[in-house]
Amino acid sequence: MPQQWQPALAPTYRRRANVKIVIAGMDITDAMAPYLISVQVLLKDWGPDTANIELDDRNAELPIPRDDEPVKIYMGWAGSGPSLPLNQHVERIYKLIIPDQYVDGSPIKEVPYQASGYQMVFGGIVKSVESGFARAGGGRRLWVECISYNEKGDAKAPSLMTVGQGDSPDGDGQDVSLKDFLGNVMQKNGLTLYAYGVDDIKRKFWIQDNESPMSLGQRIATELGLSFKIIGNSALIGPREQLPNGDLAPTVEAVWGVNLISWRIKPFSGRPQWAGAKQRFFDIWNGMWKSVTKSIGGSVPFGSATAVAMMHGAAPNEQAGQQYNEGMAADSQESRGTGWVIINGEPAAQPNGNVVISGARPGVDGRYAISEAEHNYTRGGGYTTRCNLKRPQLISDDYWSWSSKTPEQMVKQQLRDFPSELWGDMTPVEPQFPPEVSNPPTSP
Repeated sequence: MPQQWQPALAPTYRRRANVKIVIAGMDITDAMAPYLISVQVLLKDWGPDTANIELDDRNAELPIPRDDEPVKIYMGWAGSGPSLPLNQHVERIYKLIIPDQYVDGSPIKEVPYQASGYQMVFGGIVKSVESGFARAGGGRRLWVECISYNEKGDAKAPSLMTVGQGDSPDGDGQDVSLKDFLGNVMQKNGLTLYAYGVDDIKRKFWIQDNESPMSLGQRIATELGLSFKIIGNSALIGPREQLPNGDLAPTVEAVWGVNLISWRIKPFSGRPQWAGAKQRFFDIWNGMWKSVTKSIGGSVPFGSATAVAMMHGAAPNEQAGQQYNEGMAADSQESRGTGWVIINGEPAAQPNGNVVISGARPGVDGRYAISEAEHNYTRGGGYTTRCNLKRPQLISDDYWSWSSKTPEQMVKQQLRDFPSELWGDMTPVEPQFPPEVSNPPTSP
């Protein structure tokens, strides 16, 4: 799977911030230029992408776009040219996920990366228009809010569907693929499913339990450690580090002294860390509770966790339990380091892509996945990109401590000593009930 790499470019190579706005198939960039205050595009790994356009409406003369009119937004830099390796890649993706009639009523022929340095960063429709006024706050303003799918469509309509017969006494129940089940659900609601990298994911029983296609897709993606979102009339599900065509998501750079503006990063966080994942299920054919486990762990600064994660409720069977463990492991690995960086505008940054941070400081530098990419253009501030971070891949040799003890020894000593240091001698509670049995009886 090829991966696109976008090197960091200093501001001297990118002379002027550019933004291009197309509404209802018409390029209104020049007409809107005197009134344009800011453009914000928020691309998420979960949920819909959004865009907000702020306009100076001092004379109340700007036309209000109609509800559901198609919108495309391009951002970039004059002087960076059309030859970056991402251009054909982005064109393929947007041709795949946005039907021709959804964009402007005609086939997509333009290349998203234009000669002036534009790259398409958003495609969707007008969601709402808001007018506002403040006597000391700049006069009349107009905000146009856009979203990447139709919120009034059947993507939010709940329904019930089951596929598969479940387990059999000999364990030979027929498997149903995720693609077949989710494809049927989406088709019933007027959506087209694009599933990539999930051919081997199967279950003996799937259920849509009065859930909307969007809620169902998000639940299944959480259980399996996948990514799911709806763009236009298309539903996309697949590995979190891949794009719908199977390529790895692009990587951008954030380099101190070149394009790195600011950052706030927690290279490790304790709450999301787990030693492993465990899921219980009831074997109805043998009449007993069983469990499946998966190790999570990790290298320094991770790996010292002792708690084991478990989802609420029991899994329906061993097969689903193993898949739940995969999802919990993926969530733990993604959430155990968080933060954000702001860099010179980089249209290649997108969710589930990567950003490589260099020069921030030892222990923070490394590769992080992008959970959200926020592209901001302002009339006075130019073009910047904010990347919210997850899934840290750090250099363990960069970590040091004042203590010669291991992290495990330090944690155990501190947790033991804290109560007595705070409140003096105390008497611990000695439980009077028996320990939990390994196979509790089922309810009558």
